[in-house]
Amino acid sequence: MSVQSLQTKSTRLLREKYKHLSAIIKAWKVRRALIKTHPDMFGLRSFRAWKIGIQDDLFARYPEDSRHTIQLALELLRGSKRIDDRVFYYRVLAKGGHRFDLDGNPCGEISAEEQTHALLELQKAKESARRQREAQRRSA
Repeated sequence: MSVQSLQTKSTRLLREKYKHLSAIIKAWKVRRALIKTHPDMFGLRSFRAWKIGIQDDLFARYPEDSRHTIQLALELLRGSKRIDDRVFYYRVLAKGGHRFDLDGNPCGEISAEEQTHALLELQKAKESARRQREAQRRSA
């Protein structure tokens, strides 16, 4: 491999990494704006179960943001990367009740299947946390 092709490859990789980082930064800004604009729906500890397809409402209401950015922001809000946030959302689903649209209006119910799934996920998270605590005790 020539030096030039290595430089080209490294340049391409850096651009891709920068593009990804830039998308995450934009998503964090959108996330912050959603929490500020819709605190009852996306507040850090005042979560409500979202209506199915809420991302389509966000795409329509915020056309200036790309679909990808909005989807990333929803992932950040949903806590798909952090177990504590995911557990919090699963607790909301496990309680059952209404799902809500962006304006806080009831839009459908949480199904029994969704509640069961949320309860199973909560059980998995509890078991995982127990195993981690045990592993920490053994290593200490």
